[in-house]
Amino acid sequence: MHYIKFIAITIVLAIGLSACTDTEQLEKHKLALGVIETVENFKKENHRLPANYQEINLTVTEGGPVFYEKRDEGRYEVSYCIGSAVDYTYHSDSREWTKSGYHGL
Repeated sequence: MHYIKFIAITIVLAIGLSACTDTEQLEKHKLALGVIETVENFKKENHRLPANYQEINLTVTEGGPVFYEKRDEGRYEVSYCIGSAVDYTYHSDSREWTKSGYHGL
């Protein structure tokens, strides 16, 4: 009986953790899309990329949740992390997202 109870609790926790991760990813992805839009608007108006977050009037903490990095005069990356294991990065030159890190349980 205890074994069945343990299995049931494990399943409920796994489902709850998955839902939290999905919600976290959705929220961070929305923030990242907003940063990309802000950077692109800045680029259209100023004919260059912003040097950092302060130049586009965004405030972030050292731990994120979304990071902007100017790679060179024409390229930048926007990234965020889900938990401590999976990173999502937008590359402005290809306009594509990459996913890196640990993806399974």
